[in-house]
Amino acid sequence: VKSGAYKATVPRGKTETLKILHIIDTDTLIVSNPKVNGGTPFTIRTAGYDAPEARKNNKGQNQYWAPESLAALKKMVSEGSNIKVTYNNKDVYNRVVGFVETMDGTDIAKELISKGHVLRTADNTKDIMAQNKAKEKKLGMWANPDKVQVPSSFRAEGEIPEDPRIKSTKNTKG
Repeated sequence: VKSGAYKATVPRGKTETLKILHIIDTDTLIVSNPKVNGGTPFTIRTAGYDAPEARKNNKGQNQYWAPESLAALKKMVSEGSNIKVTYNNKDVYNRVVGFVETMDGTDIAKELISKGHVLRTADNTKDIMAQNKAKEKKLGMWANPDKVQVPSSFRAEGEIPEDPRIKSTKNTKG
């Protein structure tokens, strides 16, 4: 499944139900809804957390905890399931960034952070305590804190090829 660009201005704060067509990795989903974006699938970058890179870099390495992180997400949602997305903005790659919940209202960011599967982003102040508790209890990736690495640092160590399913035009306007 390939995604196109989200054509309109992101309706910040608006919540819509979207169908997951493909889970690229723990923080990137291809979604659709016939009533949204002219029915064209588009990419959602989940807000509030950064996940270990699921794709290998050009050195053939996976990031620590990437498979476990992805498996944790797939226990909550799957391809073909619906999610609720509250739009936030677009990122530098022109992907829609949004807060994602399961249909029963589970906040995916908080759930993954509290179990040590992903890292809270700096702008996510509401989940500071959840991440601190996961660290204290040595949950998930925090069982081996010396191996925990911010995904951007992992990407900087070895280029990760773009996923051909994601159509992203890097926004040079900022």
